[in-house]
Amino acid sequence: MLDLTTIKYANKNYKLICKKHPNINYKTRECSYVILIEDKDRIAIVNDGKYFFLGGGKEKEETELQTIEREMLEETGYKIVNPQLFDRVISYEYNSSRGYLKIVASIYIAKLGNKICDPIEKDHKIMWGKINDFIPLMYHKYQKFILKELQELGEFYNVR
Repeated sequence: MLDLTTIKYANKNYKLICKKHPNINYKTRECSYVILIEDKDRIAIVNDGKYFFLGGGKEKEETELQTIEREMLEETGYKIVNPQLFDRVISYEYNSSRGYLKIVASIYIAKLGNKICDPIEKDHKIMWGKINDFIPLMYHKYQKFILKELQELGEFYNVR
């Protein structure tokens, strides 16, 4: 595992993945994401033209869990079961649609629950596969880092 800097944000510890460039102005984006674990061999991510974790930006007054529950319904129409915090990261990255971001992300793992409704975001396709297959596809560096970390700790989370 990499030796990473841990920093405080909103009284919580976060791992710093990509450092801030001193000459760039970053917009803060607080996010919550979930990695679905189906069985020992498969996890789920989403593809909307780029590969991401399920979830997204927090709305005012939402908790981390409320964010992923709302985002799951919007993106998939499904609920999640037994969400557990996996890690928290801060990463300074460029996003092709949002510009330079200070991403403050909480990542959970969970199981896929029941279908509740049709998804609002029709372009989000759930993809199931092995962690190793998804690592090189992920759009954000911090999401690649999280998958590598999940791979290392996989036995503890009952996934390889």
